[in-house]
Amino acid sequence: MPLLSTTSAAPTVTGRTDRDRDVTARVDRAERLSAQLDAMCDDADGELREAVAARHNQQLAWLVLCDRGWPRTATRPPGDLSLSYSWLETWGEQVALPVRITSARDMVKLRHVRRRLERCESDLRRTLPPGLWRIVDPLDDTGRSTLAYVLHAVLAWCDACARCDVAALAKDRVAARFSLFAHHLKGLGLTPPTAPLDVDGWRAVASAARSLAAPDSGNHAA
Repeated sequence: MPLLSTTSAAPTVTGRTDRDRDVTARVDRAERLSAQLDAMCDDADGELREAVAARHNQQLAWLVLCDRGWPRTATRPPGDLSLSYSWLETWGEQVALPVRITSARDMVKLRHVRRRLERCESDLRRTLPPGLWRIVDPLDDTGRSTLAYVLHAVLAWCDACARCDVAALAKDRVAARFSLFAHHLKGLGLTPPTAPLDVDGWRAVASAARSLAAPDSGNHAA
């Protein structure tokens, strides 16, 4: 009886091995992708919460500033905040002096402080909105007290604006990092969310990737 040939089985075994390797590689990619997306979503949640808090803080600071007399049309912070810091520091020196000046030493210090205030005020008039000066003028002790009240709110508002700027840059970085997953998703037959910062959408993609890697998903079938 002639021997049966066994050469026809080799292509089948080889093809199945290649297919198994492809499935294993696909499962590994899906597992890594889901883990990376989970971590990214956790980071993104934190950044988005900070952006919302920063925006809320900015809005409150703006309301306080306007309540203190800042013109609502002046929506951009002053360019040189060092002038405000310098004026407030000098004003603090005057406030620290006795209410009733009785000594020659305090009188000399008061004159020096007021000269420095006047120099700062000359520069401030060029940087602060004209509408503000209608509230604080004349710059006697009462006017200067009002100016100090406003400048403290200006600095708080500027800090809030800076915090918003930092949060906006962080959101841009998160969106850019999410966009890097697009190519890998395409290789797995997955589609990214339409909105780049749709964290719930990205979590759904991560869940879909985990399903692809699950043992009962059919990926290990021959």
